[in-house]
Amino acid sequence: MSATVVERIRVGIEEKRSRLSEWLQAARPEGRAQALGPVAESAVQSHLAQLDLAVARSHRGELGLCEVCHEPVNTELLEVDYTASVCLEHLSEAQMRDLERELLLAQGVQRELLPQEVPDIPGLQMAAYSRPAQIVSGDFFDFYRFEDGRAGVVVADVAGHGLSASLHMAGLQSLLQAMVPTSRSPGEVLSRIHRLYRHNFRFTTFVSVFLMALDLPRRELSYVNAGHNPPALVRPNPGQGNSLTWLMPTGPALGLTEEAEYAERMVPFGESDMLTLYTDGIPESFDVNGNQFGQDRLEALLRMAAAVPAPEAVRIVRDDLQGFIGEHPPSDDITLIVLRGTGS
Repeated sequence: MSATVVERIRVGIEEKRSRLSEWLQAARPEGRAQALGPVAESAVQSHLAQLDLAVARSHRGELGLCEVCHEPVNTELLEVDYTASVCLEHLSEAQMRDLERELLLAQGVQRELLPQEVPDIPGLQMAAYSRPAQIVSGDFFDFYRFEDGRAGVVVADVAGHGLSASLHMAGLQSLLQAMVPTSRSPGEVLSRIHRLYRHNFRFTTFVSVFLMALDLPRRELSYVNAGHNPPALVRPNPGQGNSLTWLMPTGPALGLTEEAEYAERMVPFGESDMLTLYTDGIPESFDVNGNQFGQDRLEALLRMAAAVPAPEAVRIVRDDLQGFIGEHPPSDDITLIVLRGTGS
């Protein structure tokens, strides 16, 4: 393996360490808590320690050396997982099959963003709005089908915005398009992607993701929230007001911690229920006086929109947000998706 390859990997590792450290220092406590979900901040420190170890090994000339024969491991393998320390020829048959699958999926990181289409799903009404802070966005949403036929919906937000964030997001979207149709659950998908990103030197940031699978015949919604803004599930209760439940994080953002578990939750999703997915560009928007839009204002809007069609609900939030921020451009990417159950 050439010194150039090791140096390129070392630079990527150091960049990731720098970004994670800066995020820990600069993020507000509530922002750190959301991105980490149910895990402690020590999980990030463990990931930083793994990055430090890899940098130290590169300086000692040990990065990418096989522990069995002491020869360089395969370059392609090291680029996907900088902790790799066993040559391909020393892997078992089962390990080789798993590696081939992961390497194939990793190619998605380099693919371009594919066009999105809003599917026509009986029993579900959908509407969406997206506005980048710059020319390109680090937000995205998409629609899939899981292996068992359930409808899949995702919203995600790369830390940061602009061209770098959009390139990371393009790779994540390609991976999801490859994985979801052959996977059984949101938890399985995000666990695999976290393992793929955790030690990939090209992935130098982290990303929050909300991935759900909707079983419309059973009226069940299964989801994993990986450090993302909690979607709002609103149920109209005529004469009694509207109930609102926040679907809180069940695991940390992808690539943020060394170890992670992505617990799956299930909630009923009945006829006329409304689920709103969004990115932090909405509650964290500011007006000209420095006032924040905030979660409470968003909640009030969603309660007010509980009984209207999905496109109208999107319009209500979008127009109120636009009136709040005024003419100046948003400070972060904005994404909003509304899903409403219907009787057909």
